[in-house]
Amino acid sequence: GYATRFRLAFAPMDGPSTSLETFAYWADGEIRLIAEPQGAATLQVLDLTGRMVVCSDVARNVSTANLTPGVYVLRLVTDADVRVQKIVVK
Repeated sequence: GYATRFRLAFAPMDGPSTSLETFAYWADGEIRLIAEPQGAATLQVLDLTGRMVVCSDVARNVSTANLTPGVYVLRLVTDADVRVQKIVVK
């Protein structure tokens, strides 16, 4: 029957990893990074439809003045990995 239809195999990932730990928070109209990433990094802010609404070379804070209140997805892209986090902008 169905036991032979699918096979699930786990193997080490090659290339960038994805980390789900918290790396930023929202306060006073800005997205603030908890710790500055090592090396070059880009912060992407996506709405829930997947449309990129902000893309910035990482500075310590990124303004959210042009964003409407709601839930957004943050992607912090570095040479070493990609971190993903949801954030609420009020």
